Amino acid sequence: MTDRLVWIDCEMTGLDLTRDALVEIACIVTDGDLNAADDGIDVIIKPPAEALDHMPPVVREMHTASGLLNELATDPRFSTPQAMFEHRVEGTRLLDEVFATKTLAEWKQTLSGIKGVWSPVQQGTDLYDDPQVVANGYLGDVTAVGGNTFQLVANPVQFDEVPNQLVRAPELGEHTDDVLRQAGYDEERILALKIDNAIL
Repeated sequence: MTDRLVWIDCEMTGLDLTRDALVEIACIVTDGDLNAADDGIDVIIKPPAEALDHMPPVVREMHTASGLLNELATDPRFSTPQAMFEHRVEGTRLLDEVFATKTLAEWKQTLSGIKGVWSPVQQGTDLYDDPQVVANGYLGDVTAVGGNTFQLVANPVQFDEVPNQLVRAPELGEHTDDVLRQAGYDEERILALKIDNAIL
Protein backbone atom coordinates (compact mmCIF):
# COMPACT_ATOMS: atom_id res chain seq x y z
CA MET A 1 0.00 0.00 0.00
CA THR A 2 1.57 3.29 -1.13
CA ASP A 3 -1.16 5.74 -0.11
CA ARG A 4 -0.32 8.18 2.64
CA LEU A 5 -2.53 8.32 5.71
CA VAL A 6 -3.11 11.54 7.65
CA TRP A 7 -3.87 11.09 11.33
CA ILE A 8 -5.37 14.05 13.20
CA ASP A 9 -6.12 14.15 16.93
CA CYS A 10 -8.04 17.01 18.54
CA GLU A 11 -8.25 17.64 22.27
CA MET A 12 -10.94 19.87 23.77
CA THR A 13 -11.96 21.17 27.16
CA GLY A 14 -15.09 19.02 26.90
CA LEU A 15 -17.67 17.71 24.47
CA ASP A 16 -20.09 20.64 24.43
CA LEU A 17 -19.55 22.28 21.03
CA THR A 18 -21.34 25.47 22.13
CA ARG A 19 -19.21 26.02 25.25
CA ASP A 20 -15.99 24.01 25.05
CA ALA A 21 -12.92 24.84 22.99
CA LEU A 22 -9.98 23.21 21.25
CA VAL A 23 -6.77 23.01 23.25
CA GLU A 24 -4.58 20.81 21.06
CA ILE A 25 -4.38 19.60 17.47
CA ALA A 26 -1.84 16.92 16.59
CA CYS A 27 -1.20 15.62 13.07
CA ILE A 28 1.08 12.94 11.69
CA VAL A 29 1.42 11.35 8.23
CA THR A 30 2.18 7.63 7.80
CA ASP A 31 2.34 5.11 5.02
CA GLY A 32 0.04 2.12 4.75
CA ASP A 33 2.19 0.17 7.22
CA LEU A 34 1.87 2.99 9.77
CA ASN A 35 5.47 4.13 9.41
CA ALA A 36 5.63 7.83 10.23
CA ALA A 37 6.87 10.10 7.48
CA ASP A 38 8.21 12.55 10.07
CA ASP A 39 7.60 13.70 13.64
CA GLY A 40 4.36 15.44 12.68
CA ILE A 41 3.10 18.65 14.25
CA ASP A 42 1.49 19.40 17.58
CA VAL A 43 -0.26 22.75 18.07
CA ILE A 44 -1.27 23.88 21.56
CA ILE A 45 -4.16 26.37 21.59
CA LYS A 46 -4.89 28.42 24.68
CA PRO A 47 -8.69 28.38 25.11
CA PRO A 48 -10.89 31.07 26.70
CA ALA A 49 -10.74 31.15 30.48
CA GLU A 50 -14.44 30.30 30.64
CA ALA A 51 -13.85 27.03 28.77
CA LEU A 52 -11.11 26.07 31.24
CA ASP A 53 -13.28 27.00 34.23
CA HIS A 54 -16.13 24.73 33.07
CA MET A 55 -13.91 21.76 32.19
CA PRO A 56 -15.47 18.50 33.49
CA PRO A 57 -13.39 16.78 36.22
CA VAL A 58 -12.61 13.72 34.09
CA VAL A 59 -11.30 15.92 31.26
CA ARG A 60 -9.30 18.08 33.68
CA GLU A 61 -7.69 14.99 35.20
CA MET A 62 -6.82 13.63 31.75
CA HIS A 63 -5.28 16.89 30.53
CA THR A 64 -3.44 17.36 33.84
CA ALA A 65 -1.97 13.87 33.67
CA SER A 66 -0.83 14.40 30.08
CA GLY A 67 0.79 17.72 30.97
CA LEU A 68 -1.38 19.62 28.51
CA LEU A 69 -2.81 22.07 31.07
CA ASN A 70 0.66 22.85 32.36
CA GLU A 71 1.89 23.44 28.82
CA LEU A 72 -1.01 25.80 28.16
CA ALA A 73 -0.02 27.89 31.15
CA THR A 74 3.73 27.84 30.61
CA ASP A 75 4.27 27.89 26.82
CA PRO A 76 7.40 30.09 26.71
CA ARG A 77 6.37 31.58 23.37
CA PHE A 78 3.34 33.30 24.91
CA SER A 79 3.93 33.29 28.68
CA THR A 80 5.01 36.95 28.92
CA PRO A 81 4.19 40.13 26.98
CA GLN A 82 7.74 40.27 25.61
CA ALA A 83 7.61 36.63 24.47
CA MET A 84 4.23 37.24 22.85
CA PHE A 85 5.71 40.18 20.95
CA GLU A 86 8.73 38.19 19.82
CA HIS A 87 6.52 35.34 18.60
CA ARG A 88 3.75 37.59 17.29
CA VAL A 89 3.99 36.22 13.73
CA GLU A 90 3.65 32.64 14.91
CA GLY A 91 0.93 33.61 17.37
CA THR A 92 -1.01 35.41 14.67
CA ARG A 93 -0.75 32.38 12.40
CA LEU A 94 -2.06 30.09 15.14
CA LEU A 95 -4.93 32.45 15.87
CA ASP A 96 -5.77 32.72 12.18
CA GLU A 97 -5.98 28.94 11.99
CA VAL A 98 -8.29 28.80 14.99
CA PHE A 99 -10.52 31.65 13.82
CA ALA A 100 -10.81 30.01 10.40
CA THR A 101 -12.67 27.09 12.01
CA LYS A 102 -15.84 29.15 12.54
CA THR A 103 -17.82 31.87 10.84
CA LEU A 104 -17.92 35.41 12.23
CA ALA A 105 -21.46 34.81 13.48
CA GLU A 106 -20.34 31.67 15.32
CA TRP A 107 -17.39 33.46 16.92
CA LYS A 108 -19.65 36.29 18.07
CA GLN A 109 -21.82 33.73 19.82
CA THR A 110 -18.81 31.90 21.27
CA LEU A 111 -17.14 35.06 22.61
CA SER A 112 -20.31 36.78 23.80
CA GLY A 113 -20.09 35.30 27.30
CA ILE A 114 -16.38 35.70 28.04
CA LYS A 115 -14.86 38.26 30.37
CA GLY A 116 -12.72 40.85 28.62
CA VAL A 117 -12.94 43.23 25.71
CA TRP A 118 -13.14 42.03 22.10
CA SER A 119 -14.63 43.34 18.91
CA PRO A 120 -14.62 42.28 15.26
CA VAL A 121 -13.50 44.61 12.47
CA GLN A 122 -16.82 45.53 10.89
CA GLN A 123 -18.10 47.05 7.68
CA GLY A 124 -20.47 50.00 7.79
CA THR A 125 -23.50 47.82 7.06
CA ASP A 126 -22.64 45.58 10.03
CA LEU A 127 -23.40 48.39 12.48
CA TYR A 128 -27.15 48.37 11.92
CA ASP A 129 -27.67 45.24 14.03
CA ASP A 130 -24.60 45.51 16.28
CA PRO A 131 -25.79 44.86 19.88
CA GLN A 132 -23.81 47.80 21.31
CA VAL A 133 -25.03 50.21 18.63
CA VAL A 134 -28.63 49.17 19.25
CA ALA A 135 -28.34 49.22 23.06
CA ASN A 136 -26.76 52.69 23.13
CA GLY A 137 -29.02 54.24 20.51
CA TYR A 138 -26.15 55.26 18.26
CA LEU A 139 -28.46 55.09 15.24
CA GLY A 140 -31.72 57.02 15.44
CA ASP A 141 -34.87 56.86 13.35
CA VAL A 142 -35.80 59.99 11.41
CA THR A 143 -39.09 60.56 9.56
CA ALA A 144 -38.88 62.36 6.23
CA VAL A 145 -41.44 64.83 4.88
CA GLY A 146 -43.16 62.07 2.91
CA GLY A 147 -43.48 59.86 5.98
CA ASN A 148 -40.65 57.46 5.14
CA THR A 149 -38.38 56.47 8.03
CA PHE A 150 -34.59 56.23 7.75
CA GLN A 151 -31.67 56.07 10.16
CA LEU A 152 -28.93 58.59 10.92
CA VAL A 153 -25.97 58.53 13.28
CA ALA A 154 -26.92 60.13 16.60
CA ASN A 155 -24.71 62.43 18.64
CA PRO A 156 -22.52 60.07 20.74
CA VAL A 157 -22.69 62.43 23.73
CA GLN A 158 -25.50 61.37 26.08
CA PHE A 159 -26.76 62.83 29.33
CA ASP A 160 -28.28 60.52 31.97
CA GLU A 161 -27.74 57.63 29.49
CA VAL A 162 -30.62 58.89 27.35
CA PRO A 163 -30.05 58.62 23.56
CA ASN A 164 -30.44 61.83 21.59
CA GLN A 165 -33.65 62.34 19.62
CA LEU A 166 -33.05 63.04 15.95
CA VAL A 167 -35.20 65.20 13.69
CA ARG A 168 -34.94 65.64 9.94
CA ALA A 169 -33.29 68.66 8.34
CA PRO A 170 -35.75 71.21 6.93
CA GLU A 171 -36.59 71.22 3.23
CA LEU A 172 -35.11 74.05 1.16
CA GLY A 173 -37.06 77.21 2.06
CA GLU A 174 -39.40 75.31 4.42
CA HIS A 175 -39.10 77.85 7.25
CA THR A 176 -38.51 81.00 5.21
CA ASP A 177 -42.01 82.41 5.80
CA ASP A 178 -41.81 81.77 9.56
CA VAL A 179 -38.42 83.46 9.84
CA LEU A 180 -39.59 86.51 7.89
CA ARG A 181 -42.78 86.81 9.97
CA GLN A 182 -40.68 86.76 13.14
CA ALA A 183 -38.54 89.49 11.56
CA GLY A 184 -41.65 91.68 11.10
CA TYR A 185 -42.58 91.00 7.45
CA ASP A 186 -46.30 90.83 6.70
CA GLU A 187 -47.90 88.40 4.24
CA GLU A 188 -48.10 90.96 1.42
CA ARG A 189 -44.41 91.77 1.60
CA ILE A 190 -43.45 88.08 1.80
CA LEU A 191 -45.58 87.38 -1.28
CA ALA A 192 -43.87 90.23 -3.14
CA LEU A 193 -40.46 88.77 -2.36
CA LYS A 194 -41.58 85.39 -3.75
CA ILE A 195 -42.89 87.04 -6.95
CA ASP A 196 -39.52 88.74 -7.38
CA ASN A 197 -37.84 85.32 -6.86
CA ALA A 198 -35.91 86.79 -3.94
CA ILE A 199 -37.03 83.91 -1.70
CA LEU A 200 -38.56 80.48 -2.16
